[in-house]
Amino acid sequence: RYYFSLTGRESFQKVTVSSVAETKPGSQKFPTVLENGQPEIVVVDGVYYAGLYVDEPGPVNVSVKSLDGQNGNVDLYVGLNSWANEEKFDISAYKIQNYQYLDFEVSKSGYVYFTFNSESKGLKFELLAVPIPRP
Repeated sequence: RYYFSLTGRESFQKVTVSSVAETKPGSQKFPTVLENGQPEIVVVDGVYYAGLYVDEPGPVNVSVKSLDGQNGNVDLYVGLNSWANEEKFDISAYKIQNYQYLDFEVSKSGYVYFTFNSESKGLKFELLAVPIPRP
């Protein structure tokens, strides 16, 4: 996220302010916000970020399925309180090639943070995250 502020020193009319963020081709501009129980197609070009909002504490089921019979693998790092990486994470899955299933518990409502990392470019996966409400 980038923040800026603008202050006028005198009264103005018909002023237009715009901002542009330039990124490298193929890079992800912002983290993807996942919808509970809706599959998301993830294309990993180095690093890919996604977040899932969980309304209530309880179990979360996550599946990652490779698409297009690709060559290469991806690592997944899950953060329960903040963005995760290869040095700081709560749950991890290494070298996902075809299919990976994760089942974990969240202790409070809020975001769960997913970070995909791969040396290969253009790997395509289907990511499905489902919070399971307690009866």
